[in-house]
Amino acid sequence: MKFKKEYIRKLAESDYLFQTNDFIPDHWEHRSDTKALTGGRGASYKINVKGNRCVLRRYLRGGMMSGLLGDRYFWMGMSLSRPYLEHKVTQHAINNNLPVAAVMAFWLQRTGIIYRAAIISKYLDNKGTLAALLFQQALTRQNWFKLGQLIRKFHQVGIYHADLNANNILVDHNDDFFLIDFDKARIKTVPGGWQKANLNRLLRSLKKIQKKRIESAKSFHFSSDDWQQFLDGYDK
Repeated sequence: MKFKKEYIRKLAESDYLFQTNDFIPDHWEHRSDTKALTGGRGASYKINVKGNRCVLRRYLRGGMMSGLLGDRYFWMGMSLSRPYLEHKVTQHAINNNLPVAAVMAFWLQRTGIIYRAAIISKYLDNKGTLAALLFQQALTRQNWFKLGQLIRKFHQVGIYHADLNANNILVDHNDDFFLIDFDKARIKTVPGGWQKANLNRLLRSLKKIQKKRIESAKSFHFSSDDWQQFLDGYDK
């Protein structure tokens, strides 16, 4: 029989005792206040935990490995698990007053050398992802500048968002920005080419979405001038 063990780590201040079912989407899907969310890596759901709006996200593999391993990862210890590392980065961001969602709790189910995981974070009230907003309207030059400044702040404290794209940036009702989904993110102690690579990843994301929208005869409000405003903000 394979060794099997479950771990639940509660992180944010709350009197709620998280249970295994809280990390299983089937437990929430039948509830009227549960909503499937788009954007980010994996399967995400907006849920209501004792009156607190949260986001449940399962860890799912992407790319070629998704068909082979799906939601399974190799166990190399708690400190190297996906949710533990994600919490470490988000807490570093919070300690530096950067706009991210605090992690409430995470769950791991280990079977031998394999584990599955899920994470529950606070829900950030928003009007959509950057990508979704650009489907409908253009951002002002000032907002592109402000977004560039924000990404620079993350880089200044060493936060490398491994999947920085237009679906992992939320826009709130005051047109302020938040970053979400820090799976595979890391804290870098030395400046280097990773900052420029991170910016290029975001640009590729915007251009890829724009290309698909144009091919479908749909609008996407993004231009080279917008990107220059972003870079101006980043370099400020």
